Amino acid sequence: MRRKPFFKRSLVRFLIHMLLGFGLCSLAMNYIPFVPETAGGALLSFLTAFVAVWLLSYLVAKDYFYWFIQLFFLCKYFVKEFFRSNYILSREIMTPGLSLTPAVVKIPLEIHTDYGLMALVSISNLTPGTLVLGISEDRKYLFLHTLYLEGGSVEAFKMGYKAGFEKRLIKLLA
Repeated sequence: MRRKPFFKRSLVRFLIHMLLGFGLCSLAMNYIPFVPETAGGALLSFLTAFVAVWLLSYLVAKDYFYWFIQLFFLCKYFVKEFFRSNYILSREIMTPGLSLTPAVVKIPLEIHTDYGLMALVSISNLTPGTLVLGISEDRKYLFLHTLYLEGGSVEAFKMGYKAGFEKRLIKLLA
């Protein structure tokens, strides 16, 4: 009997986790008298149920427990990069003159799976100022257009990109 790949198992566990969180939130809203029936009360009861189910998952599936931590770190890094890129792009639009340093960068990849490449391309395209132009046929290189060549050189940009999104995705998919 073949087992599902780890990433698929983790996604299924995450969906079950979400459903349990919503179910427990609904029970808390209906049967616990001190939970207010407001949006804040619903959010608080959902977060409490979600964290309780996540902590209980440590007893059953330690790999999912650590996978969820890596997912949290990836989301945290993405949100930080998203707001930082939006700030830089907004400042560029509002100030006179141009300080753009656009470039097309060929980045060597360590991720070669379909899910990993899809996630990397999606995250890169959602970050303002970057656009994935393509992936090489042998899946060894990512061609990325950037408006700001941070670090001043192509090599510094490559190292920053690999240390950012790709490193966190590798940890998530490992």
